[in-house]
Amino acid sequence: MKKLKQKNKTIRSKQRNKSTKFIHRFKQMIGGDISKFKENYNNSQVTEEFTLIQKSTDINNNDITKPTIVEIGRGGGGIVYVDNSQPKFVFKISKKGNVCRTWNNEKNIYDELSHYDLNSVNCKLIKMLSFENNGNSCFLELSRVFNPINKNANYTIHPQFGKSTYNVFRQGRGLFLGIKELFENNIFTPDNLEDYIKDLALSMANLHYLAKNDGFDIEIFVGSTKNKNTLFIGDFDLSEMINEYNEYTIGRLVWSLYTVPYFPRKDELLGLFSENYIQQAIKHGQSDVAKQVIAKYTEDCSYD
Repeated sequence: MKKLKQKNKTIRSKQRNKSTKFIHRFKQMIGGDISKFKENYNNSQVTEEFTLIQKSTDINNNDITKPTIVEIGRGGGGIVYVDNSQPKFVFKISKKGNVCRTWNNEKNIYDELSHYDLNSVNCKLIKMLSFENNGNSCFLELSRVFNPINKNANYTIHPQFGKSTYNVFRQGRGLFLGIKELFENNIFTPDNLEDYIKDLALSMANLHYLAKNDGFDIEIFVGSTKNKNTLFIGDFDLSEMINEYNEYTIGRLVWSLYTVPYFPRKDELLGLFSENYIQQAIKHGQSDVAKQVIAKYTEDCSYD
């Protein structure tokens, strides 16, 4: 009996060790470590976002020492950081209770969206990897979108497919580039741009009519993954899940396309986007709603 107890104890110990190793491997596969980020954050002097000129200088200076925690963006709700010990992820922090409640809703939306395959070949949703809410402060961990011009840069690229030419850097937001500038920086080419526009339309239609999220106030980024540029959709904190398609809902769907010129606004590219958006909506049984959305969007977005 004593030997049997000892044998069972050994088996349980091995099972615990195996389980611990599995959890560690699983954690490595799905994301970073908020507790590690918090420790580095508390022990570091946070460095504000570099300017574009400073970034360019830093890139050419191999001897520069990077701080552990770097601020890469901020808004009314919180601040976004990169932890250079976990460079594949970003961490959003807020110390406002009302913002944490909003982010808790965003976390729930990400959970809802994870049940659907909304991605297309060239357009994907940013992944939420973990969330921690202490009531007075909260931490949101997201997959990082690497800058296609320079993967070490701490600012994001926002493609403005509704602008033939545009080049504006917004502090805390990133670099907004029109089609001409996207070509000049070799992010897209005249030969592949239509493929990206088509897939952007497919993913937006999947978001609106498969997952039934209105995409209100979302952001679009360009990221570089494995030497391939990809569009990423993110920032769902102000979006809502759709229970019924009505006048209110349609207004928010139009606004998701209109508020920032991420989407084409004229000529062949607008036609390509509209056609693929509606065709994908048909697959989800919402052709009438999609046609209304495109009609209202086209009517409102006549400027370049």
